[in-house]
Amino acid sequence: MFNLLVSLYVTSQSEVLVADCSNYCIQVLNRNGFLKEIHRSPSGIDSFVLSFLGADLPNLTPLSVAMNCHGLIGVTDSYDKSLKVYTLDGLHVACHRSQLSKPWGITALPSGQFVVTDIGGGKLWCFTVDRGAGVVKYSCLCSAARLKFVTCDAEGTVYFTQGLGLNVENRQNEHHLEGGFFIGSVGPNGQLGRQISHFFSENEDFCCISDVCVDAGGGYAVLIREGLTCPVGIALTPKGQLLVLDCWDHCVKIHSYQLRRYSTP
Repeated sequence: MFNLLVSLYVTSQSEVLVADCSNYCIQVLNRNGFLKEIHRSPSGIDSFVLSFLGADLPNLTPLSVAMNCHGLIGVTDSYDKSLKVYTLDGLHVACHRSQLSKPWGITALPSGQFVVTDIGGGKLWCFTVDRGAGVVKYSCLCSAARLKFVTCDAEGTVYFTQGLGLNVENRQNEHHLEGGFFIGSVGPNGQLGRQISHFFSENEDFCCISDVCVDAGGGYAVLIREGLTCPVGIALTPKGQLLVLDCWDHCVKIHSYQLRRYSTP
């Protein structure tokens, strides 16, 4: 059912949103399994013109997905380098391309705003979305080189990764590390916080970050060392389970996980 998974998100109702890049959709799962798919909804004029010309309709090629507190689903779309917003029923709410050159990671703030990393422009963007009016406001939170994955905590502090990315489409070779990585942060007031790990160093905390999420305890510890082929996404459920998206195994792996406080590096 899955093909080239790249991102996942767990809602407050324990529904799992999976960005399925090669199936051109967001797959929605619940406790009973598959629930629905969310595809791109082209405008009427687009459908008419493309059908008249005999061309294929544009695809949704998701890179990352998140849901805000208002039930809106934000998706970064590699097909046309945009931020798209849908309802859980698949209704299209907004499409925003301005200022974005290569959007990748996305997360939702406690306020309901979406935060998007632009790895092409080197900026972290914040978008306010209205269900009826679409994107009504946007601003730049900070600038940084090679931004990619992003998450936030309950206080609204945003954590983002920096460094070159892992090419998950390279199935012919073994995993290739393209540089070192570290995690930065920016507070609700726009002030940059501390960094974790160091750049271009394989003997520090991280070698090749492919996603990031935050729990209530914070800190750093190695949780899983075996049973993963190409982990590209992680998320925590409301009941404390750790979900890992394994791209090359085409599945979501569920691990028991208890929130606890580790010593910080």
